[in-house]
Amino acid sequence: MIFVFFIAIAGTVTAADTQNSNAEITKVKDTSTVSSISNNTTKSSSVTTNGSAKKNYTIKIINRKTGGNVLKNWRIKKNIPNSAICREVVEAAKKGTPMVIFGNGKGPRVMMVAGIHPNELPTQIAAMKLINVLNGKTIKGTIYIIPFVAPSSTAKNIRRFNGRNLNHISYVKGSPSNIVVRMAKKYNVKYLGDFHCTNTYDAYPLGQNVILTHPGGSKLARYIGKYARSPVHSVMQYRGLLTTVTTRNGIRSVICETKSTDGTIFPGSINASIRHMKGFLKFFKRFFNLKIHGFNFNGINY
Repeated sequence: MIFVFFIAIAGTVTAADTQNSNAEITKVKDTSTVSSISNNTTKSSSVTTNGSAKKNYTIKIINRKTGGNVLKNWRIKKNIPNSAICREVVEAAKKGTPMVIFGNGKGPRVMMVAGIHPNELPTQIAAMKLINVLNGKTIKGTIYIIPFVAPSSTAKNIRRFNGRNLNHISYVKGSPSNIVVRMAKKYNVKYLGDFHCTNTYDAYPLGQNVILTHPGGSKLARYIGKYARSPVHSVMQYRGLLTTVTTRNGIRSVICETKSTDGTIFPGSINASIRHMKGFLKFFKRFFNLKIHGFNFNGINY
């Protein structure tokens, strides 16, 4: 295992981003466009559908400052399923950051996040495909999926939200990524997977499908790596990373990187991200009794 002290671009830190980190933090503290977690908690809402079929999910809007129509990004529109649940998620994303909750809030609780960098498209598409597959399944446990952290930036196919790298400011109260942390803490999530894309030219160990881990998440990381045939590396706990903040709050966290250039979809990258997500869920099915009836872990392919 290689210990990484500086990681470039995708899920972590770029040289340009590092230079702007202090300015970004100042902006978040001063801006009026980012609400506090208390406001988002009181304003969170569930999206419902017509019909008598029993749903196994709830959709909550956890941040109403980030909304946008993700279908304005033609790559998103072309690749996500056109199913009822996916249409619900898209409608919710117009109002803010959607979080899809599968299960009854009991049992093992895990969270999966995509779109911290909104122009990393394959992982957000993979998250929507996973949501589509989990719909209607009996789940003993609870899975929280955030497919778009900043839908308005996903719609524009840009890396930042209001000029800020969300994976640098996860500790700043009120930032979209900090709200994800607060939701994970609020719902007593024990494990979190943060799904990213890495450019082909990024510095090693990036530039490939790879799993990055902080202390405490290595067992999960090794399992995903073996399942998805992706190498595993340790990453420094850079202060602003989502997974750094969640790890420091007692939530075991991993970063799953899929090779794909920013703003595009590298051939095979959606399937690669789906495989990372499958490995993440299968770990809990195998070790922590997170049961999903009617779900074939080897059968999700698009």
